[in-house]
Amino acid sequence: MKPIHFFPLSSWKYVEDLNKGKEPDQALKSARSTWVGNDFVRGEIEDSYYQLCFEHADPLDEDFEELSKTIFNPLIGCEEKIKNE
Repeated sequence: MKPIHFFPLSSWKYVEDLNKGKEPDQALKSARSTWVGNDFVRGEIEDSYYQLCFEHADPLDEDFEELSKTIFNPLIGCEEKIKNE
């Protein structure tokens, strides 16, 4: 077994940007910013469990992209449906 490449904040940012019409590479860049963080916001990469699992690999890969879409696209679709009702 292996750890899944799902990170709630980064995954949400990726799918949200895709649904706003951004290209996949742009959405991945935004997700990576969320993953890494900045001087004002802690990134998900700082989670010690994520570091343990992914210290030697880039976790924002194809598995990340597919799993993010699989989990969050239905939720975003439902949110859109509720807003339009």
